[in-house]
Amino acid sequence: MSDSGTCCGGGCGGDSGERTAVGVQNPWVIDAIEGAGERVVLKMFETRPWEEAFDRMFQLQEKFNAYMAFILDGEMRADFPELLGRPVRVVLECLDYPPDSVVDFLQKVREQMLLMDIDLEVDVRGDSAGSATGSLPADSARGQGVVGGGCGCGSGGCGGVTVE
Repeated sequence: MSDSGTCCGGGCGGDSGERTAVGVQNPWVIDAIEGAGERVVLKMFETRPWEEAFDRMFQLQEKFNAYMAFILDGEMRADFPELLGRPVRVVLECLDYPPDSVVDFLQKVREQMLLMDIDLEVDVRGDSAGSATGSLPADSARGQGVVGGGCGCGSGGCGGVTVE
């Protein structure tokens, strides 16, 4: 991990200096890890438009499965022992708001992740959206395309698995 606490493209800890393709289309890579603050943030990037939502949901599922395995099966603990004791959040960064079918899928994924105290957030970064990140209660997600930021209770202190 770099001095800034950020690691991108599966190049963390590697000696080759070679970068691996990142993004939802490559489930074998953790796109970025940020560990400089109180929380460990694992990012995944979707740089393509949401035109083929059905195929994208399959790719998202594969990517989330890989991230959950990395977090829960001890790989993160082994690779980054300095992150022990910090809560974890997964952030999906995308260019535009996902369609309703993807938002529904992400809500289901988030519900399952929260059962394991892992937070999920969607960060929309496209020009048409400005930059939108945030929490939505489950019943208000449709049409906005942003999911995450805690349990939805409004306290601001919820969410996050502790790396042990």
